[in-house]
Amino acid sequence: MHRVRTAIRTLARHRSYTSVVVLSLAVAIALNTTLYSVLDALMFPKLEMQAPERLFGIQLFGVPPGRVDAATRDAALRSGMQSYVAITRENTAVIGGTLIQHGRTFRDGFVSGVDPNYFDVLGARPRAGRFFLPGDETSGASVAVISEKLASALFPHGQVPVGQTITIRRHAYIVIGVASDRANFPNDETAVWTLARPEAWTPYSRIGRLRDGATSADAARELALVSARIAGEAGLPRASVGFLLRQLANPDFQLRDLHVAMLIAVIAVLLIACANVANIQLARGIGRRRELALRSALGADRNRLVADLLIESSVLVFGGLMLVFCSRCG
Repeated sequence: MHRVRTAIRTLARHRSYTSVVVLSLAVAIALNTTLYSVLDALMFPKLEMQAPERLFGIQLFGVPPGRVDAATRDAALRSGMQSYVAITRENTAVIGGTLIQHGRTFRDGFVSGVDPNYFDVLGARPRAGRFFLPGDETSGASVAVISEKLASALFPHGQVPVGQTITIRRHAYIVIGVASDRANFPNDETAVWTLARPEAWTPYSRIGRLRDGATSADAARELALVSARIAGEAGLPRASVGFLLRQLANPDFQLRDLHVAMLIAVIAVLLIACANVANIQLARGIGRRRELALRSALGADRNRLVADLLIESSVLVFGGLMLVFCSRCG
C-alpha cells in the first residue's frame, strides 16, 4: 500500500501526463470493447430460453392445402417423434405493421398467434405476470403477452402493464404477462403474442424441443417415417412429401468484409493507443533520469525501481479501466 500511495503521489505531480495516458487507455479500451460487443451479439445472440440449442423448427412441404387436416398431421407427428419432449406451433398468422394502442399511446409492431404451450416449449420465463395456460384457450377471454420493449413504450413511468388493456385492430386484449426481449429468436420482431385460432389455416410449421441425448439426426430419421405416413394418408407419392428440419437458436452468421474490417479497425486502434502510451512513457522515463539516478544513489536497488515503475503503470491502467466502466454504466 505504501508503494501504491507513493505511485499515486508521483502521478499527481504530473497531472497532464497522467490525464493523457488515462484518456488514451480509456478511449482505446472503450472502442475495442464496444466493437467486440457488437460482433459478439451478431455471432452469438443471447437468448433467455432453456437450452435454446435444442429447439428445432419442423416445416412440412409437399401436401396441398386441405388434403390432410392439421389435427391428423399433429397426431402423426406426435406419435412418430420420440426424440422430442414437446412440440408447439411456430408463430402463426404473423401480422406486421399493426397499430397497438393503450389509451392515447400508439405503437407499431408484429402480432403473432401461438399455442398455449408456446413459451413452455421455449423454456422462457416471464419478466412480469405469466404466460399462457391451457385454460386460456377455452375460457374465451382475449389475453395477450407483450414484449419488454413494447411494455416500456406503452406503459412508461413505472406503470404495471399486467392487467391493463391494449387494442389491436379494434379488438381489446388483456395483458397477462411481459416476455423478455431475448425470448425472441434472431430475426423475430414479435411485439405481441395472442392465442392462435385452431381453425386458422397457416403453413404447417412447428417448434420441437429435443430430449436429452437425442440428436438432430435422430429427429430427421423419425421425420422421414412421419412424412411417409402423411403421404400415404394424403394419397401422394412418398418422395413428394417431406419435412424441413432447421435449428432455430443459431442463426446462419457469416463473417463478411464489414466484420473483418471492424476487427482490423479494433486491432489497429488498440495498437495505436498502445504505441502512444509507450511513447509517452518513454518520453517521461527520459525526463526522469535524474530522479532515478538520485534514488539509486540513495540506496534504491534496480528491483525496487522497476517495481515502483510497474506499480505506477498499474495505477494508470486501473484509472483507464475505471473511466471506461463509469462511461459504460452512465
